[in-house]
Amino acid sequence: MASLCQLSPSHLRLFGLRTLICHSVKVYLTLQLIVSCFPYLAKGAICKKTEGSDCKCESPGMKVDLTSLPGVPGGSYSAPGNTSEEVFFYNPCKPFSKSGACQEVLMCQRNKGSYYVLGRSGSVVFTGSPEDKNLALNYTVKTPSSTPVTRHTRVALICSHSTTPQLKYLQEKPTTYYMFEFHTNLVCLPAPVNLSTGSVMVILFFVFLVIYLVGGVLFLRIARGAQGAEMIPNREFWLDFPLLVKEGVYFVCSGCKTDTTYQQI
Repeated sequence: MASLCQLSPSHLRLFGLRTLICHSVKVYLTLQLIVSCFPYLAKGAICKKTEGSDCKCESPGMKVDLTSLPGVPGGSYSAPGNTSEEVFFYNPCKPFSKSGACQEVLMCQRNKGSYYVLGRSGSVVFTGSPEDKNLALNYTVKTPSSTPVTRHTRVALICSHSTTPQLKYLQEKPTTYYMFEFHTNLVCLPAPVNLSTGSVMVILFFVFLVIYLVGGVLFLRIARGAQGAEMIPNREFWLDFPLLVKEGVYFVCSGCKTDTTYQQI
């Protein structure tokens, strides 16, 4: 097998082109891996409650604000319970009053003529995030009496493209642990920006190009004391690059056959 010293300059340039292609493929695969990981890097952040508000929170992906919910008669949304005598009332932002103990509350239960508080202003705890589609408002209320009862309520916020909010009762299991869904368009994620994979890769390419140029110039200037055109990273390679492209195109168009004429040897 002929050594590299016996190969013609044209052959050596073709080897350089092959090396360039190999490195380009590696860079492409790396960028593709980074782009494919973007959706997973954005998940998992809990929506943080806005100070002083019962119905606002903020996550890296969006802000949730329920203060613009449409008004309803009586100041609360309602949902039937397990029986005809059981009804739940809810307003995540504005306290309302019914009867009995339900005065200036966010959630109330009426059952057989009696009223029970399920949520008060200032007690809400946000869990989950709209990006993960598991955002929920949690309330804990302890009833003051000779035999105190602590009631726990979880209201899952569900994206709905309807402009009319809807409260749905799910279950009470175990006892005094209540589960609800509140459907509203105010928790729907904004329409994603149509940035294609190719566009992201082009952006990353130019970012890496700037890093390569600036880093290379600084290294050659500081470490080797280069000046002027000598500070261009891999200057000899880039001067030969147009010729490498030309010979690569010729090599492909000629059926990947090398020219072994006497003149080239």
